[in-house]
Amino acid sequence: MNKTNQSVLFVCYLFWINLLPMLIASFSITNKQAGSISPNSALYQPPVFAAAACIILLPLYWSYRSGRHTHTYFANRNLIPMRKKVVWSATYLGLLFLIGTYGHPVLEWMFGIPPQELENQRAIIEWVRSLPSILVLADVVLVAPLAEEWLFRGILLNIFGDTLQTFAGRFTAAALSALIFGFMHSFYDWPALAIYGAMGAVLCTVYLHLRDIRWSIAVHMANNAVAISSIYYGLNLN
Repeated sequence: MNKTNQSVLFVCYLFWINLLPMLIASFSITNKQAGSISPNSALYQPPVFAAAACIILLPLYWSYRSGRHTHTYFANRNLIPMRKKVVWSATYLGLLFLIGTYGHPVLEWMFGIPPQELENQRAIIEWVRSLPSILVLADVVLVAPLAEEWLFRGILLNIFGDTLQTFAGRFTAAALSALIFGFMHSFYDWPALAIYGAMGAVLCTVYLHLRDIRWSIAVHMANNAVAISSIYYGLNLN
């Protein structure tokens, strides 16, 4: 597949992955209108979500796998020692925690932007309040990291091919990945774009540095697990 076709497919997938949040939002609206999570909703919504998630994920995985061997940059991933991968992954995870914790204070200090709850975070809080926990956890901790890493790191970077052998190529790929990742999470809110863009840059660096998308997926999952746990903990305290 040439670069033009890969680029068109990537754009199509940007719309494709939004089908799952739309389904989840419809479940949330249904439950809020009913006033609670009914036994029927708790029974049918998780398996419907699971089936939809498989339908969404399989083409993404196939596209990532089919394009992974079009260049040689990731060919030597097994030469990186496991201990090095673990240490660096933990370091990058710490960077994500720092961005999530201090991103808004830094923006306030630099640009005078008052702290505010991110639109994406507000949506997740609404899901926590109105959806079965197993559905929310499966999406945030498992499905979203898989879909986003295969798309924003795997499929997107496949388009760059052997230009990733150069620093300029890697920098351009990481910058574009971060920008698109941030935009897809920001809903036209530029402070959110800055924060999620920085997170996207870290996750792309994990992939480029360790040359194995499994590690960027693992870091993404761990970060999301901590974030959703803090939301559940905070709501339980209230």
